[in-house]
Amino acid sequence: LYQNLLDENIIGALDSNILKSFDISNYDNLYVFLSHYQVVDPDSTLFKALVNKYSLTNYNSFRKIDFLAFDLNNVIKSDTISKMQKDTLHYNFSNCESCIENDEDSSGKITFVDETRNFSHSFSDNVEFLYQKNVRTIQVKAKTKYTNESDDVRFVVSIENKDHSKSLFYQSVDISDNAKANEWNQIQINMKLYGLLMKDDTIKIYLWNRNKAKAYLKEIEIIY
Repeated sequence: LYQNLLDENIIGALDSNILKSFDISNYDNLYVFLSHYQVVDPDSTLFKALVNKYSLTNYNSFRKIDFLAFDLNNVIKSDTISKMQKDTLHYNFSNCESCIENDEDSSGKITFVDETRNFSHSFSDNVEFLYQKNVRTIQVKAKTKYTNESDDVRFVVSIENKDHSKSLFYQSVDISDNAKANEWNQIQINMKLYGLLMKDDTIKIYLWNRNKAKAYLKEIEIIY
C-alpha cells in the first residue's frame, strides 16, 4: 500500500521532513491535508515551512482536517517573512458605554457576560491592518475571569466576510481551562490565516456565555 501511494505521489509525514521525501521542483502544485495537526505537529513546523516559501491558493477546513493547495511556481522570497517585524494592536474597551470601570487599574474598562447576556461587547475591526502585511498567523491574548467551576464561557476569535454572512476563520477556548475562578487569567488563541484575508473582512473578539454564567474580559492584544 505504501509503495502504491508513493507511485501516486502521495506521501505522509509528521513534520517538514516531508519536503525531503521527493523532488518538489518536478511539480506545479502541492496539495496538503493536515489532520489533527495540533497533536502531531504542535509547533506547526510543516505549516511554517510551506507558507513561508510557497503561495497558498486554496484553503478549507472540516472537522480538524485542513486542506491546503500551494502554487509551487510562485515562490516567496526567503527574506520576506524573516525581516517582517511583529506588531501588536492593543484594545482596552475604553470607549465602550456598556462596559464597567476597571477598579484594579486605570487602563480601560471591562466587558462582561451574565445571566442576561449571552455575548459580551466585542472588539470589532476591519482586518486591513492584517491584510496590508499579508499576515499568515496571529496571536490573540486577553485577560479573563470566571466565577464558578461550573461556568461554561468561551473566549472567541472570529473573522467574518464583509457582510458578516460567513465566518471565515473561527476559534474558541474555555476560559476556565487551566485557570482559577475569581482571578484574572491570561488567555491566548493562535490562529492560522494562511494569507487568505480580504481587506474588507472583519475580526471580532468576545465572550460567549453558554450557561448564564458571570464572566469578564479586558486588555486584548493582537500580535501579528
